[in-house]
Amino acid sequence: MVGMCERGEVDFALGPMGINIERAEVMDFSALLFMDQQIIAYKRPKLQPELAGFIRPFTVQIWAMIALGFITIIGATSFFLITLSKLQYSLQGIREKDGGLHGISHIIQIATWAYGLMLTQPMGWFPGTNTGRLVGGVWLLSSLIIAIVYRSNLKAMLIIPKVNLPFNNLEEMVAQDEMPFILMGGSVVYNTLKEAPEDSLFGRAWKRRAGEAWTYQEGLKMILQDGNAIIVDKTTVQSILHTSFSKTLSCPLWLTREAIVSYVLSLGFPKNSALKSKMDPVIRRLGESGLINYWMRLQLLNATYCLVQPGTEPSEQRPLQLQDFYGIFFLLIAGECLSLTVFLCELGQGKEKLCDERKIN
Repeated sequence: MVGMCERGEVDFALGPMGINIERAEVMDFSALLFMDQQIIAYKRPKLQPELAGFIRPFTVQIWAMIALGFITIIGATSFFLITLSKLQYSLQGIREKDGGLHGISHIIQIATWAYGLMLTQPMGWFPGTNTGRLVGGVWLLSSLIIAIVYRSNLKAMLIIPKVNLPFNNLEEMVAQDEMPFILMGGSVVYNTLKEAPEDSLFGRAWKRRAGEAWTYQEGLKMILQDGNAIIVDKTTVQSILHTSFSKTLSCPLWLTREAIVSYVLSLGFPKNSALKSKMDPVIRRLGESGLINYWMRLQLLNATYCLVQPGTEPSEQRPLQLQDFYGIFFLLIAGECLSLTVFLCELGQGKEKLCDERKIN
């Protein structure tokens, strides 16, 4: 359209067209029609089963702190009980080999006790000293609070699921490698990124682009079929969403909330066209009366449904699937394998002990 206006082949370009320095040098523009933004659009994410969903209520740091607390409780309890046991038997004049809390079996007993308290399970053994009971009471209270918070967070995540978005702005998109992105060829942002310094954010985006789409149909195909993201004007994406939802009740695209650039859209005219002075007053009256914004809202009405956060719309709510329990099944299988390993070790130790007793006899 720019070339046709520059050569005088048309009376005006309906567009609407974004204004930049290069275009303003070869053509004239009408009064403001409306403001638009260049945003990032990509295929709308959906809720997917997650292998490690059962550990999501806490961050990695929280899980590490819980594990550290568990180890600390085992160490502190073992230290206190062994120290008190030595002191008690020393006062009674009993040698260490005749009694006392020593050996790996007692450490395992304490670890089992601490693990049971963490799961708020009744235990057959409990420290007999006041120090052990105090440590156990504090650990039990802490475990109860942690368990309540974990259950509450897990329930909230199941009731209001959250879809993880690959990125939310240009900087995050340029930094990631999972989703390639393309540009709309000949657009305002295309020329802006092309002329940007190489060490700037726009320059890095230009260098890392995967290609260009020269028509909206081509761009939409590269998004939905090839999994690309695209930098495009917001109004075009809203128009696609409006049409899609009106016909199929589906929202194929998601657009970022943060704009890359904002710009003015106007009609284009050949240089020194007489039509410009006649059309500008009409455009101003339409804008001041609110008719342009009103017509825009009518054309994009159903797009508002598709602008809600992915995962929060009623159609996205889904029952739990088998894949959602893969993480728990994996944990169960790992526990069973560990139990089998311990069983085989105990079986081997038992046979070895039986052979030693037979040799003695």
